[in-house]
Amino acid sequence: MDIESIVNDLIKEKAISAEIIGIKKLHGGTLSDIHVIKDINLSKYVIKINAPEVLKAESFFLRNYRHLDVLADILYTDLNNKYIVYSYIPGEINPYSISKDKFLQIIVERLINHYEPIGVDNGWGWVQRATNSWSGFLREWTAEADDWIGSYIPEKERKLIYELIEDSARDQSSKTPYLLHGDCGFHNFLVKNGNLEGIIDPMPVIGYPIYDLVYAFCSTPNNLDRKTIEHAADFLKIGKEISRPTLYQEVIIGLYFRIARCIKHHPKDLPKYLKAWVYWYDVVVNNSKPITLEIPISSGDF
Repeated sequence: MDIESIVNDLIKEKAISAEIIGIKKLHGGTLSDIHVIKDINLSKYVIKINAPEVLKAESFFLRNYRHLDVLADILYTDLNNKYIVYSYIPGEINPYSISKDKFLQIIVERLINHYEPIGVDNGWGWVQRATNSWSGFLREWTAEADDWIGSYIPEKERKLIYELIEDSARDQSSKTPYLLHGDCGFHNFLVKNGNLEGIIDPMPVIGYPIYDLVYAFCSTPNNLDRKTIEHAADFLKIGKEISRPTLYQEVIIGLYFRIARCIKHHPKDLPKYLKAWVYWYDVVVNNSKPITLEIPISSGDF
């Protein structure tokens, strides 16, 4: 469907104003086709076009958390889930405008702590193609990551991820699943005047809240140390309290996934992530006690 046809249909449905004065296509890393429309009152809306199963999951997430001011308001969903319309959130992607420990604390307090349980009959993992266990979801992620990581990490060290996933002591499947954002990284955090304005582009996951916190933590290569993640984890108020050793295990699993995405999408950041891997492998395997990890970074690295 072309954007003009969608806008005409929305006007007929009285979902938007008939007096549209501008349509702008947005460009970025998203796989969706996204347009911002502006009406005569200067109100802005976002139209997102993507695969129906993807938009159905996103709409499900936004409707479930419509009370959270950090998320967009879902305004219209096409009957066949070919497109959705939601409120426009002003701001820019600027992960270094706020210190990382403070940023993560805000994400926990304004989003993650408000997650709600969801029935286990919905499965685990991606909402649009859930698996029957949390470990099964993580195994799929790991297998995909293996294809990209290859020789960048020694095989012996890569085996650790499978061992942790299969360890019944940290298997989350016996705990209450929650509906998570799923793509909770700094690339989806909108900032304006030094404040978090919104979190966009959910790819909903059914899982445990620590997943989204670790995902956010690993989504930039700066401050990937114990001090930063421990500070944010201390603000978690939902789910069972997580021990420090388990937190570190969650981090190294999330870091493995992030390294794979880094190789695919941000190869210039790979040396920093591999340095972080050495640090966290030492923490998890050798019970090393380093508190901070020095990785010089500039605002142009994201």
